[in-house]
Amino acid sequence: EIGEDPKDPGGYFIVNGSERVIVTQEDLAPNRVLVDVGKTGSNITHTAKIISSTAGYRVPVTIERLKDGTFHVSFPAVSGRIPFVIMMRALGLITDRDIVYAVSLDPEIQNELFPSIDQASSIATTDDALDFIGNRIAIGQKRENRIEKAQQIIDKYFLPHLGTSPDDRKKKAYY
Repeated sequence: EIGEDPKDPGGYFIVNGSERVIVTQEDLAPNRVLVDVGKTGSNITHTAKIISSTAGYRVPVTIERLKDGTFHVSFPAVSGRIPFVIMMRALGLITDRDIVYAVSLDPEIQNELFPSIDQASSIATTDDALDFIGNRIAIGQKRENRIEKAQQIIDKYFLPHLGTSPDDRKKKAYY
């Protein structure tokens, strides 16, 4: 109106003679599960993301459902995807029944886990699951060292907002 340029995008103000700018900032909701449907033609059909935030750091945790029906977990401290059932066993849920009931009491949802359970059938104990994860962290080290390193990584970097001690692993499994 008052000599303003019609092509000026705006977004700034003059306050007490100084120019002030509005800067947009987008931040994902911390410690909340955000679910998304995969793109057409992608190997991933569904994705759940959590930005686990605690004092000092933020860790993105992703759970993906692939076209073959299997679920996988990924977070920055471990390279690649970890099969969901193996991660649950590493967190202390051993039996298929415990894992299925931790996810849902709805039989329809429980049936969706069968491909993941089949995929992880060779990993039966917590130590086997920790060793599987440890193979991605401490390559070439002794089994005991791999298990210990996997425990440390899970405690510190997997869903740290739920706690960082070994006692918090079951809480992480049920989250």
